Amino acid sequence: MFSCNIVTDKMLLHRKSAPYEFIDKHHPDELSEHIRMMVKENNAFGISGIQFNYPFRVFGVYTTDSKFEVLFNPELISIADETLIDEEEGCLSFPGLILRIKRPKSIVVRYQNEDQEWISNQLDVYYARGFLHELDHLNGILFTDNVSPLLLNIAKRRHAKLAKRRARR
Repeated sequence: MFSCNIVTDKMLLHRKSAPYEFIDKHHPDELSEHIRMMVKENNAFGISGIQFNYPFRVFGVYTTDSKFEVLFNPELISIADETLIDEEEGCLSFPGLILRIKRPKSIVVRYQNEDQEWISNQLDVYYARGFLHELDHLNGILFTDNVSPLLLNIAKRRHAKLAKRRARR
């Protein structure tokens, strides 16, 4: 079965995920259900397979306010609007760490659903950000890789201070 633990080991997270083969021993419906359960249990926006030690190209993410999808073999096709939006991001593999990351405003993507059908979609702002964050995971890129070492250290110190304050309460 699938692991319910979130991977925090950077060496494991830096692995590039292999293509998802629908002949895989894990049925796509079971995998989709597991991803949905993990997102719900962790109150998350999305999660990639590599984050629960499943090294194949699959992740679940919201594509609209009301639509959560599990995407198999997702691809970035193009950037529809290159305007960079600088927003805060968090990551289940880095609990409590918040970083400001610049990402394109709008993207065009392609992915397979559980029935192996290819779907193309345009994602904007928040949903584009979530897709790109999870796609980075599949490519072995962590959100901490998207900021300078100085900004990462500042964010880590801020996070440590907040954790100390919470522990004193």
